[in-house]
Amino acid sequence: MKNKKFCVLFATSNYYEMFKDCQYKYTRANHNDVVVLNVDINSTTENKENGKQICKDLGIHFVNPNKNYTSCQESVSAADEYLIENDINVEWILCFQHDVIPMESNFWDRLDEHLELVEEHKDKVGMFCPNSIMDYNIAKETINSENVIERRKTGTRTGRGNLQEGILSPPYSGWYKALPDEYYLQDYFVVESPYWTCVGFNRKLFRENIEVDTDFEFELWPDDIAHQFLKKGFIHIAFPDLMVCHDHILKQDIKVNTINRDSDKDHGDFCKEQMKFLDKHHFRWGVRNSELRKQFWNAKDKYKDTIQRKLFFMDINDGPRKIEDFV
Repeated sequence: MKNKKFCVLFATSNYYEMFKDCQYKYTRANHNDVVVLNVDINSTTENKENGKQICKDLGIHFVNPNKNYTSCQESVSAADEYLIENDINVEWILCFQHDVIPMESNFWDRLDEHLELVEEHKDKVGMFCPNSIMDYNIAKETINSENVIERRKTGTRTGRGNLQEGILSPPYSGWYKALPDEYYLQDYFVVESPYWTCVGFNRKLFRENIEVDTDFEFELWPDDIAHQFLKKGFIHIAFPDLMVCHDHILKQDIKVNTINRDSDKDHGDFCKEQMKFLDKHHFRWGVRNSELRKQFWNAKDKYKDTIQRKLFFMDINDGPRKIEDFV
């Protein structure tokens, strides 16, 4: 195994069958080439025990066999503690959802190369994400395209946003997607919040600056972290030519035995996490909030000298922003 700048993390709540039947089945990259961690998030006893065996079979480090966590935010800090205890020296923790798969056989090497591009600014970068193709059939068609724009832009998302002028309007509608072509010609560009289904965290900066909030069990959990970072002057980036695929069709035939919990039903515009985000950050997340920019402006005094305030006065249509625009 080559030394990498990162490890891979899965936060699993019951869905252990998805390792063999989705993540490890469809991926183009070899997970044996990287350190892979699993943090269990409030699985049933039966599923957790099954998960231990699945992780053992696949060579995945099971971080918390005897401890229970209830929030995905806890998975990052738990992974960091495990890395320290086991003397595993990586700088970044890359957290995958189980239905997000690398689309290139050399994905891990290319990720290292992309992180090297921002090495001199790594103390300013809190989070990053690759470029997610949202349709597996499209991904198979475009991944080897020699047309840079076709490869990087067709059906992709590279982040989420609320604050930049224009990002709440079509064609963006709260996403860094269908952007002007100039964005896709960059090695990287700054985003408000990396696309949460595959997101990397700066270990050192996370440990020093983030307060884990267990109220964010699943909804908005990386977005809260993103905004904690932004308030402290750290930015986030997306790599438009580092390709993964996120498509729910990859898991459609996978059966998972679980139980219904209140949190499983608690989602949407007014779920617990949405209201916590509003209380904590003073605006409610998302394009369906017609009062979003007004809410942020009403809280402008709380955002003095922050990255959020800078983003608020930037227009998404003016082109990509680089780290140098914020330091």
